[in-house]
Amino acid sequence: MKISFMYSGNAYRSPLAEALLKKLRPDLQVDSARTQVETEISEETRKYSAKQGADNYLKKAPESPNAKRLGEYDLIVAMGQAHEKAVVRKCPECLGKTPR
Repeated sequence: MKISFMYSGNAYRSPLAEALLKKLRPDLQVDSARTQVETEISEETRKYSAKQGADNYLKKAPESPNAKRLGEYDLIVAMGQAHEKAVVRKCPECLGKTPR
């Protein structure tokens, strides 16, 4: 199963969710990306990830969904309604892959 977490900057919630799920379920393909501004992974996220033993799974930098083939994902977890709309704008066939 291929899963992606989408959030505005891909600096806090989405990369942490990605890292923790990778740690808990190494059998899944897990990813995350930003829908808006380009930022860096926050220091708070790095510290929390390390505390949870997931720092080896944390990405080095935020990623854009433009570099991803969103249609290939089985599940896209949009962290909010605005993020879901951004995903669907980029990938209309992904509407059924974003749970509410």
